[in-house]
Amino acid sequence: AIWGNPYTISYDVGTATVPAPETITTFVGATVTVSPYTGTSGGLYFAGWTSSLDGKKYLPGTSYTVPAADTIFTATFATGYTVTYDTRGGEGDMPEPAKYARGMNVRVSSTEPTMEDYIFKGWRSDAGDVLQPGGVFTMPSKNVKLTAIWDSESKEQYEEDEDDIIDILRHTNQTPGQQRSHTMNWVAVAIGAVAVTVAGCLVVAVWGRRRYSAE
Repeated sequence: AIWGNPYTISYDVGTATVPAPETITTFVGATVTVSPYTGTSGGLYFAGWTSSLDGKKYLPGTSYTVPAADTIFTATFATGYTVTYDTRGGEGDMPEPAKYARGMNVRVSSTEPTMEDYIFKGWRSDAGDVLQPGGVFTMPSKNVKLTAIWDSESKEQYEEDEDDIIDILRHTNQTPGQQRSHTMNWVAVAIGAVAVTVAGCLVVAVWGRRRYSAE
């Protein structure tokens, strides 16, 4: 137990759209978690809390050690930037576009989209980072689009349609069926361009619908 004079942790949001979190009473040396907040003010978005004691900025979820004085956390607000999700043809109940101020921690939706014959591998941000459902990233000072990453369910199968082939086998006259018997077998994704090296030759092909299995 911690004994001593009680001190309060309170929050001031001014005229923002959502009421301030409740005031709590605690004691010197106790550790509290700084409260989250979702309100806006004058078209600006929540950007963190400023302490009345040291003037430092605290983000929601930060651990705060109670000093020997009452603390007032005042909300700050800033321009919001939009986070959107692009499933690239996948299905799922994804969040609507939402805005966050720069520097805020944004939690990626826990919803995983689905698409027939493909495995969802995560989200790729505009910056090239790969994020998993439930992960967290720091909001930059620009809009962010998270794009679904899909992987074929079977990387040892490829599809071919004679009418759709654009370029089958450069530097060799072998058919895909003959090529499978080569000492270096095909490893190809189900749809899309494939480039592999076979016996020192670059082989490029684009696959369509008819399915074969590499052995």
